[in-house]
Amino acid sequence: MHGLLIADNSAALGYLRSPGGAVLALDLTHGNVLWRTKAAAWPLLALPDKLIGARSPVPHALAIVVLEASSGREVRISKPLLLPEWVEVSPTNESVFSLRAWGEDDIVEVHWHAHARYRGGAAPNARVLEAGKRDAQGAFQFDLASGEIAVIPAAAGRGARLAEAPAASPAVAAESDVIEQHDIGSRCFQLVAPAGETSELLVRAVDVRSGQTLWETAVGEVSSRRPRPPRP
Repeated sequence: MHGLLIADNSAALGYLRSPGGAVLALDLTHGNVLWRTKAAAWPLLALPDKLIGARSPVPHALAIVVLEASSGREVRISKPLLLPEWVEVSPTNESVFSLRAWGEDDIVEVHWHAHARYRGGAAPNARVLEAGKRDAQGAFQFDLASGEIAVIPAAAGRGARLAEAPAASPAVAAESDVIEQHDIGSRCFQLVAPAGETSELLVRAVDVRSGQTLWETAVGEVSSRRPRPPRP
């Protein structure tokens, strides 16, 4: 699973990028919050005994963090990978920066995409719009044993092939307040932001067969004002 909410293959543990810049762990059977940490800003990949996450330790840089699945304790952090100076490494706005990760043996492959657009006040002409347009992408492999990062071509690797695969249609129709959902086995896990100026961000588990809500857990307060996307 990718996005704001990810889970391990057994659907026993889920990890969420929560409001306030923290990552939290959920017991997906009952919906209990197990731990929170600011050691990572993104949950990227759930492995049987660890969570691979990321954070930006300094501006325009990215580091991979390994957390213990049971406690959220930081086990390892990579050296920062420097990105172009214009890149805004934001965990809350995928229109300007996004990350995806895939695991294979003891290697985690990470792909990043960055975008910048004109953000001035007055409506610009075409030349100004084009001058303010920037796009970049990259990829690297993280060695879980050594903590070393090796940059690879963005078009290469297992992650590039998986990223091109079409997404499966969800088994449960999403309500208007659902901002993300994923099917795992017999359950659909939804990230829900009810309407309102500010509201509690919820994680909801739904039985795929019956459509019955099994549990809901509040994970933090979120503003209804979404980040403004960059100009096209």
